[in-house]
Amino acid sequence: MDNKNAPALLSRALGLKKIDDLTRLIRELVLEPSSVKTDARKVVDEFGDLVAIHERLSDARAQASLLEPLPELDKTIKDACVTFDHLTEEKQGLPIYLGHIFCGCGSRSSLKSRSCSIPFHCR
Repeated sequence: MDNKNAPALLSRALGLKKIDDLTRLIRELVLEPSSVKTDARKVVDEFGDLVAIHERLSDARAQASLLEPLPELDKTIKDACVTFDHLTEEKQGLPIYLGHIFCGCGSRSSLKSRSCSIPFHCR
């Protein structure tokens, strides 16, 4: 206690009042006003803010970990598209290739002498 008047105030209060609650009397007359309650409320409010910030940070970390494999997945998808395009081109040429095989037109000499029994002819 830095209050120099505290002992004098206490003795005066004791002389004037019937003391029912000594703690309350000391708080009211002797101790200096305190902002502990206000400070405690501010701390609790700030703690609530910290909890909310921590939750947002946790969400951001979870999102980052889920997004991490996307560049590799993008590369895999692009590679699959290139392979698909290549296979589609081969598929489109497959009837011509099979026509040559079934006609027996595999060599240049047989190409001139034989014609196919399937709807198109080797040339």
